[in-house]
Amino acid sequence: MTDANRAGVPPWAQEGVTDVREASRFLVTLRRRDLLSLNCSDADCGYTLTVLQNRRRGRSLSVSDCTVAGGLPRADLHEYHRDLGIAPSRLYVPQNPSWRTPLPRCILDDPHLLERIRNDSALRSIFFFFKDRAAEDLQRRLGLEPVYCAPPAAVYERANDKLVFSEAARRLGFPAVSSEEIRERDEVAEAYRRASHPYGEGCILRGRRGAGGSGIRHAGSIREAERIWGSMHRRGAVLIQPYVPPSRILHNVCVSGIILQHGFAPLCVTEQLQKKMAFRGGRTIRAWSDEAVRAVHETMDGVARWLLDLGYVGAPVGIDGFLMRERGGLRFLALDPNIRVTGSMMAWALSAVLCEMSGTPFLWEFEWLRVVGRPLSMALLRQRLGPLLVDPRRLEEGGILPRDLSTLGIAPLAMSWISVLYLARSAAHLERLRVATHRLGFYTD
Repeated sequence: MTDANRAGVPPWAQEGVTDVREASRFLVTLRRRDLLSLNCSDADCGYTLTVLQNRRRGRSLSVSDCTVAGGLPRADLHEYHRDLGIAPSRLYVPQNPSWRTPLPRCILDDPHLLERIRNDSALRSIFFFFKDRAAEDLQRRLGLEPVYCAPPAAVYERANDKLVFSEAARRLGFPAVSSEEIRERDEVAEAYRRASHPYGEGCILRGRRGAGGSGIRHAGSIREAERIWGSMHRRGAVLIQPYVPPSRILHNVCVSGIILQHGFAPLCVTEQLQKKMAFRGGRTIRAWSDEAVRAVHETMDGVARWLLDLGYVGAPVGIDGFLMRERGGLRFLALDPNIRVTGSMMAWALSAVLCEMSGTPFLWEFEWLRVVGRPLSMALLRQRLGPLLVDPRRLEEGGILPRDLSTLGIAPLAMSWISVLYLARSAAHLERLRVATHRLGFYTD
């Protein structure tokens, strides 16, 4: 799209994809000062909770003015975000959150924090990334109106069940990877034969719930499938799916949007970054073809019908899947129902706000990295990255934006975790930003 053709179109709109009206409404809502945002989906079943992640929960930079997180951000990083004009002005943190307990329950278990939030006279509404029963209870206790998260917790739970999703696809006829549950060991062999038949390269075994690529195993033989099933079934139900080989996939994508009464309102389509099936980030670096957009809409129309039947309306979704070339043309084969706010969606929202602030239609990418080397700090990032960091005085130039940063260990050797958003003017610029970030340590994963 040329500059002339973009007249009147926000710089963050993805050509041919974004429902600008609904996306604008969503962004305005997220930035309201009367909104309390819980930027974490750790209550979703299958979401990995660890001691090391405890204080990082909900802390990655978003666009909301008032948030709850598992811990305070680094002071130097918060100051940097404030200089950019995008740091939250109010941040609530539970006093002693347990790493085993999702964030909404941690707030309920902290009476002093509950009272502080109740006394915030500016608050009128609340936004959950994912709603469980504790979140419902929290919303009632605080007396705040749910926005973009009105469906009941029971609907969230059912909608994120991968077997329910697969059965809905068969019933409604939208393209999705098939799933069946294996209840007994002696069912594995026949189930494996059925699952491996479409593509001939084995199967995937996984739980009915899960997030971020956790709990997914590839089996290339019946014997291997039986072994994996044996180790997995003790933790809950095990599903088997066809393994779709990379050679058959044009793009591994996430389709993000809002389910409304009239159907699906898309925000963006991003390419997924993965390592050994684990989700590590995403990017949008190209305009999708009309054929690709049609394929996405055909599948998402079916997904929207299913969710509306469930009672899930007025809330976000992110559907992972594969764009594949088949005899009849391109098809979007849905894989995972992320019926909640996703990391891709929040990276889109942050990039959209920065595009708007700068007036620049950036290409963008986000990723999470582990860096082994000198302990990372804003001082070290400024020293190593210099002008490649996003600069509030030259926002239109883009660059590297650290969203969260934490370190375990002391100099000269430490493990650091960094969440970054790249804002680039071209594909070559984006690659330069990525390479510089991946060179921050002697080992980056």
